[in-house]
Amino acid sequence: AAERAEKASQAAAVAESKASLLEKKLAPLREQLATAEELRRKEAATFRETIDELTGANRGELARMQAAYDAQLQDALEAAKRRADEERKAELEQLAAHFQTVEAELSREAGEERAAKESALARAAELGASVSEARERAGTAERRAAEIE
Repeated sequence: AAERAEKASQAAAVAESKASLLEKKLAPLREQLATAEELRRKEAATFRETIDELTGANRGELARMQAAYDAQLQDALEAAKRRADEERKAELEQLAAHFQTVEAELSREAGEERAAKESALARAAELGASVSEARERAGTAERRAAEIE
């Protein structure tokens, strides 16, 4: 039981370590997402200011250019989010597989321990029966000895 508890503790430590590593991997991606979003906001504001400053320019064309630019930025943000989600999902799947392996090991060990206990109990019952039988024979031998005397 202590060994199983130690293995479970080790598995928990490994899981915590992997979760921490996953957070460390995700932190730069989150920063990149925040930076990209901030950059998109700033560039969109600058772009709008430029549109206002450009008198006589084809506003329709500029609006289409801005929409295309915004769409590209949005696509890039969504791709970065998908990548981060996929990496996190892969890490979580690895953790789940690890936990299943540990759980299977612990279950197997518990089964082995249970079988060993059952075997020991069966052997103890056999020994108890043998002791009772030996006592019975000793009692019979004592009675015969008493009868012979």
